Amino acid sequence: MNQGRAWAVVAGLVLSTFAHGAAPVIRTEQVFTATSRSAQFIIQGRANPGPPPSPNAPKDSRISVTPDLLAVSCERIKEAFLRQLQLPDRWQGKVHIGIVPATAQSQGVGYGASLFRDGFQYRLEVPQRVEPERLVRAVVQVLLQELANRGAAKSAEIPLWLREGMTQELLSDQLINLVAQES
Repeated sequence: MNQGRAWAVVAGLVLSTFAHGAAPVIRTEQVFTATSRSAQFIIQGRANPGPPPSPNAPKDSRISVTPDLLAVSCERIKEAFLRQLQLPDRWQGKVHIGIVPATAQSQGVGYGASLFRDGFQYRLEVPQRVEPERLVRAVVQVLLQELANRGAAKSAEIPLWLREGMTQELLSDQLINLVAQES
């Protein structure tokens, strides 16, 4: 179908909807981008994660994330991570985070690393509703990976015990609220 004919079909559908007294439903998803304070984390997603769970729903430990809250959370996790290792903030690899619609099958956080001429870049896919511990674990994973890959020609493999140990160490510090939430 050529482009002119496609527009004619769309226009016809819209006009017939108006003729029958119904308003057309045009759904647009506004995607927002937030950049963390250090500019290491670039987050894209919807500003409104959707309605909160109903009060009659079973207890759910997941939280809703938005680009701005996730930017704050990533910086808090990174600050605690660096403080624990007594390291300065000299990051080299950007972390691109996409907030994806949560489904029953995809409650985990997706992860990837890509090597470019100027170094590694990292990608996380975070569901709109995620358990805080899963979020902290994913950010710790990417921070460990970024630290290990500095100046490397291929991606380092982070041992599970190191990722889990660092995650639990950060979560055990009761003085730090790592994950920002809506109030």
